[in-house]
Amino acid sequence: MATFIGAEYVIANLFIEKSKRKLPQEVSIKEINVFSNYLQKKANSSNIDAIFLTSYYQICNSIYNYPEYFIFDKKKEIIYLKKGCDNNSLESRFYGYLSLEVLKFMTLETIDFLDNNLITK
Repeated sequence: MATFIGAEYVIANLFIEKSKRKLPQEVSIKEINVFSNYLQKKANSSNIDAIFLTSYYQICNSIYNYPEYFIFDKKKEIIYLKKGCDNNSLESRFYGYLSLEVLKFMTLETIDFLDNNLITK
């Protein structure tokens, strides 16, 4: 049975791993699209039964459903992490609802995506 993973989990995972790498705490809509396509292809080829829900509508809903974590600059189409929000708060809110298999997969693939700068390739 497939696990449906909302855009908020994808966004939070990018922020967590970017923070660990001292990268800017911002995520563009383009980056989410490229990253979620990357995740879906990797999941399909790894027999991870997951579907990433990251349409523009779902991304916007995630931002507005979690205003304590995310701020959206609609003109620039960039999401920022709200001041005072850190990895501990993101992890406690967004990691606990994923299975260990999916969490491990997403974490490793996020690391690969960021370390290999796949947004520009």
